[in-house]
Amino acid sequence: MYIRSILIFSFLLSVTSFMSFASEELDTASKAYKAKDYATAFNIYQKAAKQGNAEAQYWTGILYRFGLEIEQSHENAFLWFEKSAKQGFADAQHYLADLYYFGKGTEQSYTNAFHWYKKSAEQGVTSAERSLAALYYNGIGIKQSYTKALHWYEKLAEKGDSKAQNVAAALHYKGLGTEQSYTKALHWYEKLAEKGDSKAQYNAAILHYKGLGTEQSYKKAFYWFKKAAEQGHVDAQRMAGSIYIRGEGVEQSDIKALHWFEKAAEQGHLDAQKFTGNMYYNGQGAEQSYFKAAHWFEKAAEQGDVDVLILLAHSYYKQGNMKSAYIWFSVTNSISGSTTRSTAENIAELKFSPEQVLLYQIDAQIKLEEIKKKIQLK
Repeated sequence: MYIRSILIFSFLLSVTSFMSFASEELDTASKAYKAKDYATAFNIYQKAAKQGNAEAQYWTGILYRFGLEIEQSHENAFLWFEKSAKQGFADAQHYLADLYYFGKGTEQSYTNAFHWYKKSAEQGVTSAERSLAALYYNGIGIKQSYTKALHWYEKLAEKGDSKAQNVAAALHYKGLGTEQSYTKALHWYEKLAEKGDSKAQYNAAILHYKGLGTEQSYKKAFYWFKKAAEQGHVDAQRMAGSIYIRGEGVEQSDIKALHWFEKAAEQGHLDAQKFTGNMYYNGQGAEQSYFKAAHWFEKAAEQGDVDVLILLAHSYYKQGNMKSAYIWFSVTNSISGSTTRSTAENIAELKFSPEQVLLYQIDAQIKLEEIKKKIQLK
């Protein structure tokens, strides 16, 4: 009995000594790695890896994976990641999954990638959680499931992951994988909006504006619309203009409305181009300018909007540009299919020679065909 106790004590002492030695060696390897002395790190890690140390096996895999002062080898990286992963080392499980997913160092297998991402994610590795969520979302390596995707995206969202917050919000908004909840969608959109994400700011604004998932509030809606608009979000700029012109949650201001409509118009927003044209045409929020009105109406016409054509023609007419007025009155007449005597004909009779009329009719026909193409595309 005494001898047996001595043997057990000796064994435990040797194990403790080995563990202490291994810890010291790994600490030395870690310092060498951080100092970019990869050769020293590799020698120590590989020695410990061959003795079965899971952490050393992982780092040996890393050095092979990225070819740090040794020849890059996905095959050797796979070998060591697998050994470490099977011992439950979470980061190794994630890297092993990556190799399976991309087919590096082994035959591509989404099923095996899913298996190891899940193992790693269950231990809280953020990058593995992100990959696992995407696999569930897209049905890669596993049956597609918005419910399970949402589970993992919300775990990430709670950690502050911006992409996950956006996806979680969208899934709640659309009711995919869960009961539709505008309240939860707003929760995640606002989390992301607070970080300065313009799309999330716009989405949060829409929910406040419509009173979806929260009490309707023009004031809160405008707060987020303005934040997004200031970052160049074109739809938010258009909405900021609309809120100012109606005085919803803010003091009514035609000047500020025009400012935001014009910002959106400059980015090609069709409705904003029409609103901006109308405001300049009527002298609303700025000094009346038929020149600027024509500019924005023509931009809208170039996108295939036929409602602005008559105002465009009148804008040119009122600024005294009879050539452009004739062309756009002709286009308007062709679009409407009117058979009555048109303003274009009156202008032609009073202002132009027959030769000029012929040339301008060709220009009008070209404009007409361009607009028709745009209308067909829409």
